[in-house]
Amino acid sequence: MSERDEFLRSISGSHGEAILKGGEFAFPLLTDPDKRVRGAALIQLSNKCPGELRGAFAEMCQGIAENDPDWGNRVTAIDWLGRHYQRTRNAAIAHFLARLILSEDSCIQVRCFAYLALREVQLGMKARNTIRRLELLERWLSRSQPGGLSGQAPSDATNYPLGADDKDLKEIDFDFVRRILA
Repeated sequence: MSERDEFLRSISGSHGEAILKGGEFAFPLLTDPDKRVRGAALIQLSNKCPGELRGAFAEMCQGIAENDPDWGNRVTAIDWLGRHYQRTRNAAIAHFLARLILSEDSCIQVRCFAYLALREVQLGMKARNTIRRLELLERWLSRSQPGGLSGQAPSDATNYPLGADDKDLKEIDFDFVRRILA
């Protein structure tokens, strides 16, 4: 079993087998009350979603991106939307992402990742965005409390703010985002 599979199994508890089977077994777990189970299902399906479920998964990802209380699950869903709709210029997805970016109710991490996904949808900037995601995560970790995520219970790790602040929003081209909504 791969390290990734071991990780998914460890965070999803009794749902581990269903998560690893993927497809129709993992799909219902996207609405599980436990954020770790939702996250494991999301990770599994974002990497191995059967073609017949992609439309439903895209809709589910929009709901997760907008409403999941866990920002880690939200950015995972946003990331998949950017990759799935890369270079399509899909107006509905572009509008959805632009609204997330402009929403001051969304946390900084969600707004930054939505911007990167929007660039993928509109401009196909996948390689640059992958590097940028890693840079943002590294920056947020370095700004976090001494010791990073250590000392936190694993169930709290995905909600840790990771040192994000308003400076991260300065990299967003808000004129570009507003043009999408015009």
